[in-house]
Amino acid sequence: MDADDTCEPHRLEKQMAFLRDHCDVVMLGTGIDFIVGNRIVDGFRPLTEHSEIRRRLFQRRPGLNHPTLIVKRDAWAGVGGYRFAGAGEDLDFCLRVSDFGGSRMTQKRLYHYRLREQSLTFKTGAETQRGYAFAVACARARERGTAEPDLEQFRKAWLRRPIHRRVAQMLAIAGERLYRAIHHSPGRRPFTSRGGLPSHGRYVSSKCCVVTAHDARHETCFPTDASLAGKGRTRDP
Repeated sequence: MDADDTCEPHRLEKQMAFLRDHCDVVMLGTGIDFIVGNRIVDGFRPLTEHSEIRRRLFQRRPGLNHPTLIVKRDAWAGVGGYRFAGAGEDLDFCLRVSDFGGSRMTQKRLYHYRLREQSLTFKTGAETQRGYAFAVACARARERGTAEPDLEQFRKAWLRRPIHRRVAQMLAIAGERLYRAIHHSPGRRPFTSRGGLPSHGRYVSSKCCVVTAHDARHETCFPTDASLAGKGRTRDP
């Protein structure tokens, strides 16, 4: 969870209750809204079925909202957590956990994600696209029962990819730039806006979530630190 994001006060409690009631689900996220300046803008409809989420992940699109994830301990241990640092580690992790068991998102939007026109993920768009492509290539290899590609070799092959794929990547980055610019343009609201931010008393910051997770450390089927995929991360969307 990024330091300038917020969430509803009982988000973790609701997610953990959902996981207790759905033994087949090992990874659970929630819907998100966007914080744009001093406004909250409604986010997209969250995907609630495992098959939909997995299909979206293979498309290198946000089938799961990474900062909202809670992962059961056996699933975390089963995939070995994050296996590399840097661009693409979140998608790689989510794909491997979705191999292990069911993934879902709640219909309710319990997380408020600050959208910036310039962010670390956006500034490193080309590197992010490469990391996502590597994560999907590994997932497809697992499906085929073949060896996953070597990261360094994949990077070299990525630099030699055909021109049409490079153009597609440039268009994807340009589309994200336009999306953020529209949201930040004065007087323009392409999606439903709920106006200004309410008082901070209604929200929980990232520090509060860390405390809540620590207090819940005795839950037998939930890890405390590692399960909150995104805690301690500083990258913005």
